[in-house]
Amino acid sequence: MTHDQLKANWQKARPQYCFCNDGILNLQKYNSAPCKVAFLLKESNDDFVDIAPCPQGYDPKKGSSTLFWRAINIIKYRCFNIGNNDATSIEQIKNNIVDDIAYINVKKNCENKPKSSDNEIYAYGEQDKDFLIQQLEIINPKFVVCCGAIVAQIYKDFLGNLEFLDQCNSQVLYFDKKNNRFILQTQHPSACVSLEERNNDLQKLFSSGKI
Repeated sequence: MTHDQLKANWQKARPQYCFCNDGILNLQKYNSAPCKVAFLLKESNDDFVDIAPCPQGYDPKKGSSTLFWRAINIIKYRCFNIGNNDATSIEQIKNNIVDDIAYINVKKNCENKPKSSDNEIYAYGEQDKDFLIQQLEIINPKFVVCCGAIVAQIYKDFLGNLEFLDQCNSQVLYFDKKNNRFILQTQHPSACVSLEERNNDLQKLFSSGKI
């Protein structure tokens, strides 16, 4: 099944949804990345609904979501460079164009509102779990980054079979034995966490030898 076929089936099953378009940003860049990383998030904020494909990627220096995309750059860099204690500075990483990841929302129904409750997000995750499983199978990431505790809980309860590996502060690493992939639970990219703190914790976590 292709991603487009999955979306058509999903829309047929949920005609009441105003669907967001998510998935792989740039297929060529995603396939050529050091490892395939998918970010799993709660929902689209306001009118950010046509997320993927986006071949040109997202520029962290533009728009109102600079922290969001810069945090994603830090996270994906660490996923790409497991066990590498290089001296690459945050300044060299944070403003890279984001075009080599997959971006997936749990809640596909875009209601153009700033925020849904965790209970609502969880209900969408439970209702659409079979579709989310298929989407992850098609995208086939080696890493799934669960952005926030409720997203990680949805993954644990409905999408995989997780074995705890290690933790460094708010960064928690699991292995999904069912799907043969790593799961990183981290704070949402827009959370009030400094890039330095996020980078240092991830570097420590990924240098522990558990991967």
